[in-house]
Amino acid sequence: MLERNPKMRKRSKQNPGYAHQGLDNDRLFKASCGHVPGPDCRGCDTADEIHYGIIASGNMLVKDAATRDRMLLTDRWQRYASATAAAYAKELLEYVPAAEVQETKRALEVLQSG
Repeated sequence: MLERNPKMRKRSKQNPGYAHQGLDNDRLFKASCGHVPGPDCRGCDTADEIHYGIIASGNMLVKDAATRDRMLLTDRWQRYASATAAAYAKELLEYVPAAEVQETKRALEVLQSG
């Protein structure tokens, strides 16, 4: 992906790029842990640190604009995570026969039947 689209590799202050952001930036904290102000989590208490794998994603809607904007300042992983998810989906679909896709229930149907 990065070979065919070299601009995706380019990083800047506003754009962390689509490349892996490094293990030092792969930290996830308990929801109850307050973020210590700053450009990253260097000052945050490591006792509150948890980890769920290589890529973590949000599971809630952020309604407060100020909180959302603060989160975006340190969200180094969003582009890498979206590119990785897209690559995985593309790879997965190469193994699924088209006939099976047509016969498979949609996620909404599964949720409504449960």
